Amino acid sequence: MTQNITQQLESAYAKASLRETAKWLETPQDWQRYQDIQQRGAQTRQHEQVSFRQDYPARLADAREAILNERAVRHYTHPAPQSAAGRDRFNKDQIERQAHLRVHNAHHQTLAKIDIQEHREVQSLLQQRQPQLSPQFQASSPTRQIKRER
Repeated sequence: MTQNITQQLESAYAKASLRETAKWLETPQDWQRYQDIQQRGAQTRQHEQVSFRQDYPARLADAREAILNERAVRHYTHPAPQSAAGRDRFNKDQIERQAHLRVHNAHHQTLAKIDIQEHREVQSLLQQRQPQLSPQFQASSPTRQIKRER
């Protein structure tokens, strides 16, 4: 089966990232910590996926209730706009669609937070292993280099 371009890019990025990480992780203990971080992230993601599938109806009901509560609040703005005269704030299909969107967005945000935490832990490990360079040899931004040359 052929991969689409997104899968190919993700695979290439993962391989390049692993090669870069391998430059700094020299001892078996470092590799063990790296694998522990990766494994913990995978387990947390899997737990979130299972929880999402099992708790979806409850999450959806909570989202519907929150939407209904938001829409039930009276807004005392007078005079009422012309476009609001015939509008139903409690349209069942619209509430259902918005509830599904909220639940899915919350799930994706949780997965993104897991990825960010995993990335921070790996970066922390790599920073501990990278040699401390003196300030004159540290990489700086290209604009700083150009300004220094002038």
